[in-house]
Amino acid sequence: MDLTSEDYRETAPLIQVEKFLKIRILHLSDLKEVSMLGNGSYGRVDLVQVKDDPKQLFALKHIKKRPVDKNQHKKLRQEKNIMSGVKCNFVVKMLKMFENDDSVSLLMECCLGGSLSSALPKKGFDTAAVTFFTACMVEALVYLHSHNIVHRDLKPGNAVLDQQGYLKLCDFGCAQQLTANIKTWTMCGTPDYMAPEVIMNLGHDFSVDYWSLGIFIYECATGAPPYKSNDIMKIFKQAIAGIKTVQFQKSLTPTIVDLVTSLCASVPEKRLGYRSRGREIRHHKLFERFDWKGLAAGTVKPPFVPGVHFPVIRKIQEGVADFPTNFLIMQMKKCQITIVWLSKLRSTSKKSRDPRVHLDIWDDACKTEVSCILL
Repeated sequence: MDLTSEDYRETAPLIQVEKFLKIRILHLSDLKEVSMLGNGSYGRVDLVQVKDDPKQLFALKHIKKRPVDKNQHKKLRQEKNIMSGVKCNFVVKMLKMFENDDSVSLLMECCLGGSLSSALPKKGFDTAAVTFFTACMVEALVYLHSHNIVHRDLKPGNAVLDQQGYLKLCDFGCAQQLTANIKTWTMCGTPDYMAPEVIMNLGHDFSVDYWSLGIFIYECATGAPPYKSNDIMKIFKQAIAGIKTVQFQKSLTPTIVDLVTSLCASVPEKRLGYRSRGREIRHHKLFERFDWKGLAAGTVKPPFVPGVHFPVIRKIQEGVADFPTNFLIMQMKKCQITIVWLSKLRSTSKKSRDPRVHLDIWDDACKTEVSCILL
């Protein structure tokens, strides 16, 4: 018997918002910014802590309001309404919304393992890791689609790792609540992951998420999406031509190739999962020995347990002294990870609490994009 999303509430109960906030009303002024987690066209996402309880960490997504933009206001209300009602262990939970005349801020649970795209090796994950991360996204889609929600922007960059190594879907800026048997025509998402019917404005429904899941699997297994070009129009033409025109890498197993082609069928209604709101994907050969009940209960061992990611460079330069002194810098250069152990920082930290005196120690290590992992 299949384990449904509703069963998660019994096997792995969600942490209640009241427990997070210690049964008190939380105001925006009660939060302190620790670091910036990400930045995009919508605004930014900060790592924040409760001032009188620093161990309580959250992600705070700031969205700037655009004057006289009724469409943006509608999307903000839509994102808030969707996220506030979602209760799934494989979707990032929204805890509270703050709003003023200039911006809207969404307080969310913080997944400090970082996005899956930042952990993706140059040549992709092995089959076991691909299976695990795909299973997490399948459960997220099964839940969302059973509640008539289409995500429309599933990709490794919108999937984050918690501290246990489990993957959660985030960023509902493109999500929409659909009415049964009614299609939508909004063109949104990321070009590399857009289904042909979205590109051609033919109307779409839940099937677009299965297409994106197929592209997600391909990227996890190879390190890059199947359609690659600096020209968006070329990407669109390749997607419209269909997944069968893609030359799959020889390193991919026949099982993964079959799953990707089944999810990325040119006819939306023929995509694996469409008829069952995603449930039949669980029965694909890739998951032949996978423990779905164990995944729901959190007992399946993840491929790896991530470090706790957040950039501290900007805060150190601003002279914030309350930062951890033991950390690694993972230097991303040509997709190769170089580990730099800052032992000098640890030894000199006893002499001075001003982090700016340590800048010369790690300045050379910060010439490319870095992220810090707390130990």
